[in-house]
Amino acid sequence: MRREQLLLRGLAVGTAAAATGMMLRRWADRRAAEAFYTTELEASEPDWVGAGYGGLPIYWHASEWIEALFTTSLQAIREALPSDDLHPVRMPNGRGVVYIAGTRYGDITANGVEGVAALPYGEVWVAAAVTRRPAPPLLPLIAPASSGRAAGWFVLHLPVTTKVARDVGRGVWGYPKFMADMDFEDAITERSVRLAENGQTILSLTIHPAGRPSVGHDPTVLYSVLDGQLVEVAIPSYAIQQTRWGAAGGHLELGDHQVADELRRLDLSRRPFMTRLSISQRISMVRGRAIGPARPYLGYIGDERDLGRFVVHYPKAAPIDLYAPFASTAGPMRAVASATSPTPASPAAEEPELAGAAR
Repeated sequence: MRREQLLLRGLAVGTAAAATGMMLRRWADRRAAEAFYTTELEASEPDWVGAGYGGLPIYWHASEWIEALFTTSLQAIREALPSDDLHPVRMPNGRGVVYIAGTRYGDITANGVEGVAALPYGEVWVAAAVTRRPAPPLLPLIAPASSGRAAGWFVLHLPVTTKVARDVGRGVWGYPKFMADMDFEDAITERSVRLAENGQTILSLTIHPAGRPSVGHDPTVLYSVLDGQLVEVAIPSYAIQQTRWGAAGGHLELGDHQVADELRRLDLSRRPFMTRLSISQRISMVRGRAIGPARPYLGYIGDERDLGRFVVHYPKAAPIDLYAPFASTAGPMRAVASATSPTPASPAAEEPELAGAAR
């Protein structure tokens, strides 16, 4: 009888603890939802940055992400980093970690610009998990952001489908962005992105979403190099996410492009150990802060054009080319900013130089 009482008491305690944990998570989720738009962010006056016009903060009010974590050569990541103040995150097997994601952005606004500040665009992330000081294996990947031990990400490559996104990313934060072409496959049980440049495939990332939906709102910390300085910026976000652990969650294929060859030298695992689908994700960005000197890191430069390919494929539907309406428009990126706010003319009529190209 006493044993049954102890079991019942333990069950009651466990149930109460689980209920309390759920209540605390819901409270934290609600607070994060309220804080996303009510927190005052540092603002800057609108100005031209290459082909883009606007001020900070910039908000991406609607985005969808397919994300994956891969293991990689720890030594290769260490050699790629531009500062000895960044340390690669280690897995228990002694390998490093690389994040690859495909993102579709829409409803973009910027300080000082009425209405939409830029066209929707696609972006593919390739970033290495890092910390500011050496950390035990795996811990930075599972530690909450509030602990101060969570991983940050040094951006290795960040291709995009618009010149505005490229110029602003390079000019304001030093991100190694370049123009590229992206095809997104959007089915319920499988999502993928194919990244290419002028017909040459760079990579194809596929994930199979699974898992209980949850709210994600930890800020993401990014590192880059701008004007010889290591730059850190924390990105607030709010999203509904499905996270899946294990190699069955997706796969990566590399193409025959120069950037694909660089990724091969990182010795990436073909299968991820974690995948995630983030929907209805909202993010905002302000200017980063310099935290110390860094070696130059330009990344791949790519070619010069206003728009890349940005196409979404749904089952039982013709492909949707999101830039088809602008195919015959001269200077579509500049036209968006000029039409949506009383902006001053660009400093020069000729095409602007690639922001960050001399850095």
